[in-house]
Amino acid sequence: MFFNIFGLIVYLILRPPEYLADVQERELEILAKEETLNSELTCYGCHQPIEPDFLICPYCMKRLKKSCPACNHPLDLNWKVCPYCKTSL
Repeated sequence: MFFNIFGLIVYLILRPPEYLADVQERELEILAKEETLNSELTCYGCHQPIEPDFLICPYCMKRLKKSCPACNHPLDLNWKVCPYCKTSL
């Protein structure tokens, strides 16, 4: 009886707080959830979800991109040339 109680106390002191497989599984779940959160684009003005080809935010009317005058593709605001049709902006 004495060794059983002593063994239990030693086990409770020395046992790992969590198993390595559980830690790895939790980290993979966190990475997967971060990836799904980062895959959705949001407006930098109001943080509402937007599509990648939006020119303005439909919620706050913030200008997100400009349109190419020649081919009408959405372009980033700081681009100097259209990569689709080579038109200088």
